[in-house]
Amino acid sequence: EHLTIDRIAGNGNYCPENCRWSTSIEQNRNKSNNVYITIGDTTKTLKEWSIEINVTYKAITSFRYRHSDEELLEYISKHLNK
Repeated sequence: EHLTIDRIAGNGNYCPENCRWSTSIEQNRNKSNNVYITIGDTTKTLKEWSIEINVTYKAITSFRYRHSDEELLEYISKHLNK
C-alpha cells in the first residue's frame, strides 16, 4: 500500500531487474535532477540536508544560487553544528 513502481536506473527500462517498489519520497530521491552534497562521509540530496538542518528547501536553494559551492557546504556544516 502507498507504493509505486520505481526504476532503479532512471534511464533504464521498466523490467524486473531495474524496478522496485518505492514510496514517493524514495522516488523523489532517485530523480536525475537532484543535487547531491557530500559532507564528510555523508552524501544526501539538497532536500534531505534542508530537513536535517531545519531550513526550508526554498531557503537552501536560494542560498545555493547566490553563493559558491564552498559557501553552501559551509552554510550546511554551520547549521549541523548548532
